[in-house]
Amino acid sequence: MFKKLLLAMVLGCFGVACLTGEANAQTKKTTSSTKQIEAKYKQAIELINEKDTEGAMDVLDQILELDPNQSGAWALKSYLYNKEKNFKQAERAAKKSLVLDESFAFVWFELGFAQASQGKFELAVESFEQAIELNPKHWVAYECLAFVLNKLDREDEADKWTRLKASRMAKDKKATNVTMKDDE
Repeated sequence: MFKKLLLAMVLGCFGVACLTGEANAQTKKTTSSTKQIEAKYKQAIELINEKDTEGAMDVLDQILELDPNQSGAWALKSYLYNKEKNFKQAERAAKKSLVLDESFAFVWFELGFAQASQGKFELAVESFEQAIELNPKHWVAYECLAFVLNKLDREDEADKWTRLKASRMAKDKKATNVTMKDDE
């Protein structure tokens, strides 16, 4: 399940054209480089799911050798660095990804996580807020944001975000229930 989710996240949020740095809406043809990079993304995700961080990092480096402007590769490297508790490298990789594409909530979350883990709480607040703005259903970002705000002794703000998360989750659940009833 996680494998499909991660692959969908990378390919869906970035799209093959963005992943390969060939984001030309007019051009529909797929180059061999595009196919090679897409195959490498799939390989990296397989390795992530197999908990082979070193192998996944190697494949992501191969992608970046082919095209250093792969925001998806930098995003996944940030995720893996965070998992390894290498927060400085995670922050660097997230920032490289965001220079290329600021619209990916996953990367803002990874940046916030790396910042918070280094005690950079004010910066983490901004990153988590951006993740939530881009994806209001990023429930973990709300929890991390509330945690960081509490660390900064900003309990009222933390409570506000916790309540907002609960409200949005309830609305989302109602919408899901209505959709499921309509499908029956």
